[in-house]
Amino acid sequence: MSTAPTPWNPQDPEVQRDQRAAYDALRARCPLAHGANGHTTVLGHPEVLQVLHDHATYSSAVSQHPAVPNGYDQPQHTQYRQALDHFFAPERMAHFEPTCRALAISTVQEALALGGRLEITQEFALPFAVRVQSAFLGWPTLLQDELLQWLQRSQAATRSGERAQTAAVAQEFEDLVERVRQARRGVPPEQDISSELMHTRVDGRPLDLRELASVLRNWTVGEVGTIAASIGILLHWLAVQPDWQERLRGAPALLPAAIDEVLRIDGPLVGNRHITTQPVELDGYPLPTSAHITIN
Repeated sequence: MSTAPTPWNPQDPEVQRDQRAAYDALRARCPLAHGANGHTTVLGHPEVLQVLHDHATYSSAVSQHPAVPNGYDQPQHTQYRQALDHFFAPERMAHFEPTCRALAISTVQEALALGGRLEITQEFALPFAVRVQSAFLGWPTLLQDELLQWLQRSQAATRSGERAQTAAVAQEFEDLVERVRQARRGVPPEQDISSELMHTRVDGRPLDLRELASVLRNWTVGEVGTIAASIGILLHWLAVQPDWQERLRGAPALLPAAIDEVLRIDGPLVGNRHITTQPVELDGYPLPTSAHITIN
C-alpha cells in the first residue's frame, strides 16, 4: 500500500517562478501529489500511463461546457477528431506556410521599429499568435484586434476566479462566433477555413453554435496561448544558449529539429486534466468518484 500523496501548492510563488524545475523536483520525490485546490497531480510514469490508457475510469470530460474535441471521451472524441483533423493536414500547412512566414517577418520588423527593450510576450509573441491564427481562419484585421482585446478580458476573468465574470466573457466569445457564422451564411466552404468549418458535419449533422464556439475557442484562445508560450520558450532558450544561437545562425537547416527538441523538453502545456468516473486506486491511493486529476 502506497502512502498518501505528498501535499503541495501548485500556485505557490516559488512553483510559479519555475514550474518545470518544481515539477521535476516533486516527480523525483513522489508519483502523486495532492494540491491545496483538491486536485491530485500525477507525476510518476506508470501512474500517468494508467490514467491515459483507462478512458472509462479517467474521463476527459472535466468541463460543464462543450470542449471539442479534447473534452470528450470515446467514441465521441474519435468522431470529432475525424471531422476536424483534415484542417491540419500536411498539404494545408504547406499551403499556409508562406502566409505564416510573411506575418512572422512583418511582426519582427514592427518589434524592431519600437527600439529599446522589448517585452516578448505582450509586444511580440501575442500579436504574432493572434495574427497568424486569424489568418489561418480567414478572419479580418478588425476581428483580430477584437480577439486580442477579448483575450485580455478573458485572462483577467480567469485570474479573478469569479464565475459570473468568466461566464460573461464566455458569452462574449459565443456572440463573436455567431457573428462569424451569420457573415458566412450562403458562402461556399472553399472561401476560407471558417466557412468550411460551418459546413463540417459530425455524425451526419452540422456543428451547433456551442460546438462551433468550442472549436474556434480552441483554435484561437488555446492556440494563441500555445503559440505565444512556444515563442517565449524558444527565445529564452536562444538567449541563454549563445553557442547554439551562433550555430543555428550558421546552419539554419538545423532549426526545425532544434525547435522540436526544445519544445519537447520544455513544452508550452504544463498539464492535462481528467476526472474519475468511479472510485479507483492509483499507486495504492484511493480516489473517489469525480476526483480531479492533473497529469504533469
